[in-house]
Amino acid sequence: EFTFIECSVRFQHRRSSYKELQYICDGDDHGVLYFAGTSYGEHQWVNPLLAEPKKITITASSPHSRYTDPKVLVSRTYQGTCFAGPRLENGHNCSWWMVDLGQDHQ
Repeated sequence: EFTFIECSVRFQHRRSSYKELQYICDGDDHGVLYFAGTSYGEHQWVNPLLAEPKKITITASSPHSRYTDPKVLVSRTYQGTCFAGPRLENGHNCSWWMVDLGQDHQ
């Protein structure tokens, strides 16, 4: 004898605030960092690392210096002196920037 138990699975639809952003070139007003700097389109652009509350967090593979200033990385003007230096990780040299867009952003 088989007994079937009816399971009620409830799916909840979440509203999406999805916004398509298309980066074209450095310093444009189409990318993620520009959108974060305008409080998601609500006001004039402010460097998202200087905004209150802070919109993003940035980490570099090398220690903070004049060459690894995160504020410069997300500024709207190109700075040729902004780079992350190599770091030994798992026996390999690598360099990277990590941009954390915050909770509920991807």
